[in-house]
Amino acid sequence: MAATALIFSLLAIAPTRQRAQQRGNASPASAAVSQHRVALVIGNQAYRQIRALENPVNDAKLMAATLRALGFDVIERFDQTKEQLEADFVLFRQRLRNGSVALLFYAGHGVQYGGRNYLIGTDMSGRFDEANATQGLLDIGAATQAVAEKSGLSIIILDACRNPVAALLKNNPKLADGFSEFSNAPAGTFVAYSTSPGKTANDGAGYENSFYTASLAANLRMIPSRIEDVFRRTQIEVEQNTREEAEKNPGVVKGTQVPWISSSLKTLFYFTPDEVAVSPLPPLFPASPLKSELMKTRSLKPVTFNVPRVNERGTLLSQLTGKANYFVEDARGVALEMNEIPGGRFMMGASAAEVGQAFNEAMRDGEIVDEETYENITTEMPQHAVNVKGFFMSSHEITQAQYAAVMGGLPNIAPQFRGPNFPVVNVTWNEASEFCARLSRLSGKLYSLPTEAEWEYAARAGTTTPFAFGPTITPQLAVYNSAVPFGLAPRGPLRKAMTGVGEISPANAFGLYDMHGNVWEWCADYWHTSYNSAPTDGSAWDEQEMIADDSDPEGAPDQSRVARGGSWASTATRNRSASRFRFFPTYRAASLGFRVVAR
Repeated sequence: MAATALIFSLLAIAPTRQRAQQRGNASPASAAVSQHRVALVIGNQAYRQIRALENPVNDAKLMAATLRALGFDVIERFDQTKEQLEADFVLFRQRLRNGSVALLFYAGHGVQYGGRNYLIGTDMSGRFDEANATQGLLDIGAATQAVAEKSGLSIIILDACRNPVAALLKNNPKLADGFSEFSNAPAGTFVAYSTSPGKTANDGAGYENSFYTASLAANLRMIPSRIEDVFRRTQIEVEQNTREEAEKNPGVVKGTQVPWISSSLKTLFYFTPDEVAVSPLPPLFPASPLKSELMKTRSLKPVTFNVPRVNERGTLLSQLTGKANYFVEDARGVALEMNEIPGGRFMMGASAAEVGQAFNEAMRDGEIVDEETYENITTEMPQHAVNVKGFFMSSHEITQAQYAAVMGGLPNIAPQFRGPNFPVVNVTWNEASEFCARLSRLSGKLYSLPTEAEWEYAARAGTTTPFAFGPTITPQLAVYNSAVPFGLAPRGPLRKAMTGVGEISPANAFGLYDMHGNVWEWCADYWHTSYNSAPTDGSAWDEQEMIADDSDPEGAPDQSRVARGGSWASTATRNRSASRFRFFPTYRAASLGFRVVAR
């Protein structure tokens, strides 16, 4: 992995594939940073009497450059002895003000001794002497305790324990490789470890950076970059990348590296803030021009419906009464109901906790945790605030009867998936867009595919849980592969086909049906592998992402389009409000359809 590429890229580059991406122009360096920020960055690799390492200095340089761009005053140190480490921490404390954000990044060897964690100075002896047990070792707990007492927020990042220090460990039961969890960490401390307790981390031999630092440096540049999102995305990427590397080089890499964190934070912290979220909340967006035109000739019709709420086990807790307004479009004699979706602000994407749960459940249920699974979960980040203007959305997926009336025929659909009230499937993005264009000409109104932000806003319908009905779904609430449930919901049958629109699904709070499951639904946007620099006004992301691979190192525009909502064949995880998928615009599938919006 080239460090220079990673400094200016958001997505960590998986070691089994190279990826170059074109991002928006927004830069963390230009973001207003209100806190005083100080970082101590150390890379130790030129050990004199124990095994030297390959990448800590590169890692420290990469992290220092990244943190400077994020507004940190960086103290950068390489190949430090214990005495030099002690002096580094004195200077670190001196640079802090009361309430500062203090960040320590250390790359190199680390070890446990007597249950405490130590950084290993380059002067560490190759022979363990019980009488001088801590020679060359700096007690990281004691050093950071003094820092935490002065700072308002302490962030400790340890990409250490690069490999077993075998000569030191032999016949020394008090000395153990890997770190233990910090005990009695002061409030306001966030500790991130590159690997699990007692385990070793991959040094990234053959690459310019360790797996952990490469991913972390990239994710720190997400916009916005909430601390939990940054480290959760890094965890999943490192776990995936080291799994692939272990499969590729089983004799060299020993298994999967799983980073972890320990946090006592009680407030939100962003490396780069969410400017929309911290701006004044706008009033409800005014009625759309379409509504104004409609009101001149007709009034919207009111409708009421039941909206179920369930707990984490899928047990029904309550039935709320929902209300919506709608109008009926005449699609050449076939009615098309369009519900009014009021404008507002919402948090788009999945939280760090939800992403972690989705990834862990995919592994638990035996799904193949391959590149596709990894990417489609981590692309739900960073979670960010979006302002969405009011619009109208079809209350159901476009049916085969509606499609045939407007288009004059149907795509090739297998017999078991046919039915006038079934969603139209096997329809490409281009054909769905053509449907919108023809319906616009017929009606005199502007119809289109929903933007991805509009789709998720409508799917959530004011909720923040993984599903519009609560923390999970059941076969009574959605059409999906319930043999692989989400959370504590019971297992159900394996679906073999979709159903008629609204046949099983109740409405969400906006009066929309089948937003979870039945068929995937095309959106207007081009696909992007994260929400870094995504539009925050609800508009479509019409800039293509540049993707490079071994056959095309320069990269080419990705033509893929976004689909949302999951399908009858998808596991519950894929049916969450935040879940996303990608298909080429010419792709067809028996689980892929669409719905429309009018603005």
